[in-house]
Amino acid sequence: MQHLWRVKIRTTESIRRYSFPQAPTWDVFKAHVISQIIQTNSNIPPPELILRLEYIDDENDTVTISSEEEWKEMINQKQNGSLVTIFLRGWENVPKEVIVRPEINIEELMRREEQTLQEIQRKLDLKLKERLEEEKKRQDEEELKRLEEEKKLLAEEEQKRITEELKYFEEIQLKEAALRFQEEERKRQERIKRHEEKLKLKEEAKRRAEEIKRKGEEIKRKVEELKQEKKRRDEQKREEERIKEEKRQKAAALHQQNSIQIKKYESQLAKLHELGFREHKRNLHLLMTFNGNIDSVLDNLLAQ
Repeated sequence: MQHLWRVKIRTTESIRRYSFPQAPTWDVFKAHVISQIIQTNSNIPPPELILRLEYIDDENDTVTISSEEEWKEMINQKQNGSLVTIFLRGWENVPKEVIVRPEINIEELMRREEQTLQEIQRKLDLKLKERLEEEKKRQDEEELKRLEEEKKLLAEEEQKRITEELKYFEEIQLKEAALRFQEEERKRQERIKRHEEKLKLKEEAKRRAEEIKRKGEEIKRKVEELKQEKKRRDEQKREEERIKEEKRQKAAALHQQNSIQIKKYESQLAKLHELGFREHKRNLHLLMTFNGNIDSVLDNLLAQ
């Protein structure tokens, strides 16, 4: 027959008796008191309460219960099945805010600060690099624009000057002026050509610089991939070596265990061998199964 754990709860206003299949935990008992007694004595029951409970111990002293450890100590004293009397002296709200100051980890703070500084430096370097590239591009565009304007002005001035000279030479020496004009035109075309070649060289230099930069980034990426692949292979090799070592250790342990069993059942194995049962592994397995009982082993062998 199952013994019930009985308790009598006394308050200033009433006495209540309850029975439990077994001694409840501290949290279960608190929840029971709050739901069955306090809610009937309070218009607005708080969600959490601190209970002030007391009982009379074996030495006739009044003992307060406020924790799981004290509750267990009371149950240990009241294991004889007698009725337990507990006095409910009152209750109060659990403080709404409990400030817990976490332990400050200086090394962790320093590490985070170092990471933050490195990230800020990386962003600053990236932003500076972008600004330098934008400034270089802007300067190249301005230089190209200036050279184009200079070329245009030079052509306009040259055309104006040649036109004036042609007009003058036509009035004085038409033939000589025409020859001179042709020579000037040739020189002008050569200047324009040299200017265009200069622009082409600048563009080619810029293109080569970008190509070199792209190849450098590609090489860096491939080197990083090779490092990752080597790391993966090293880890795979270590894992294979670990598995081999585990298998070797298991085989050694199994061999040692078989050696011990063979030595333990050496006389039984010899007797079975004399009786004509010469499958050593099967005989050892049956002896281990029947704990060395040779009669049971013989019955099993004959049954087969």
